[in-house]
Amino acid sequence: MRFMLSDDDHKRYGLPAGWIFMDINRFTNQEADLVERPEPDGPGLDPEDWLECLRGEPAEDKGVPLIDEETGEAIRRPSRRTVSIMFWLGVRRAGVDVAWPDWTYDLLGYIARRDDQPDHITTLDEADELGKEPGGSPSQSDDAD
Repeated sequence: MRFMLSDDDHKRYGLPAGWIFMDINRFTNQEADLVERPEPDGPGLDPEDWLECLRGEPAEDKGVPLIDEETGEAIRRPSRRTVSIMFWLGVRRAGVDVAWPDWTYDLLGYIARRDDQPDHITTLDEADELGKEPGGSPSQSDDAD
């Protein structure tokens, strides 16, 4: 997956312009140690739970489960907290050593895409027009972690 934080967030963290790529199929021992650190030094997540967190919870619209029309499978979305951890790890992988207590980003100012989405999709509206969702905006999650 890939994401871009807001311009202000890119400046705050000294990130280069453009996409930050996050291979969600890679999780190092150092990242596991960082993720496992209890609050306030880390998110306090059991590394064994990371893949399940990425998989997400079944998404709903007004209590009705959302189903992928192509596969017939339930659409799943990671929680806002999981997205925050994923972005934090992505920024760290991009070379910015930001501590968990200092990590913050504009929830309404980022763009995220799955690997299978084209680069020209830059807003939720554009994704809706194509019948796809950008990488799972935390604003779409029912989980308020």
